[in-house]
Amino acid sequence: MANLSQVNFMDLYLRVDEAAPTLMRPFAQDKKLPPIVPVPDKFEEWVSSLRRKIAAQTQNDFSMIFDGIRYRVSCETTALGERWASLRKIPGAVPRMSDLRIPHHVQKKLKFYAKNSGLIVLTGPTGSGKSTTATALLGHYLQSNGDVCVSIEDPVEYDLQSQNWGKHGRCYQFEVYQQHEWAEYLKMALRWHPRYIYLGELRTPEATAQALRAATSGHLVITTLHAGTLQDALHAMRQLAAPIAGDRADHLIADSFLAAVNQELTPFGPKMQMLYAEGKGLGDPVRANLRRGKIEQMETWIDRQNRLH
Repeated sequence: MANLSQVNFMDLYLRVDEAAPTLMRPFAQDKKLPPIVPVPDKFEEWVSSLRRKIAAQTQNDFSMIFDGIRYRVSCETTALGERWASLRKIPGAVPRMSDLRIPHHVQKKLKFYAKNSGLIVLTGPTGSGKSTTATALLGHYLQSNGDVCVSIEDPVEYDLQSQNWGKHGRCYQFEVYQQHEWAEYLKMALRWHPRYIYLGELRTPEATAQALRAATSGHLVITTLHAGTLQDALHAMRQLAAPIAGDRADHLIADSFLAAVNQELTPFGPKMQMLYAEGKGLGDPVRANLRRGKIEQMETWIDRQNRLH
């Protein structure tokens, strides 16, 4: 059977409920995103085996290993009643920050937080590489500083648990299937006394409040959030935290905040904009504005901090 796993593609579009032409997107060549192309007929047996494995799943979004390759799968029924799956091939090796072409000043600032406690938020639109950047950052922390990380994801993408992080680094990964499980796994994570917590995405008020409390109690929490701008991300955090934290939401965000990074993918690597706390005391203007809920006034500090590079 011809093995499509060994072909250089990044996305696969496959009909699940019956046989239909399958499409794939090759990896970018010459820094340009290539168009989708039909999968050659010689791979039909491989595609049929993959179709059967996906059809047996009960979840819509999940990760799976097929022929030794990990895939992130999103499976949905279209408006025409056809069930299709979009698969993204996940590289086996955990990426390094330098490999992702993350700007040097962003790398330097994020790496500096390895021994801090607080919250780092990676924002951007869908498909902008937020999870990949978060994984690379966690890998750097574990390799350079060791200690324990608990990762809570939906679904698990990169395999952090099987990696060798030296004598003193270890990551334990957990996969979430239901919305209410985010907060439950966060509560469990705190009982493990991790140095690092990776929360795949801020989704529920309960999980957001738990993440903020963890970030103010000695843990370094890394998470992602779908947002177009840094200000949008801060507003979204307020809206998520308020139903649980109430009037304390702004104070929790301010007290936990270390940095937020907005990124979008370009043919030349990620374009990044950063906002970071400028100190730990009451005199920090970034935290002061967060504490007062003055997110609109952050534009001045975002421009100032990013104009330096």
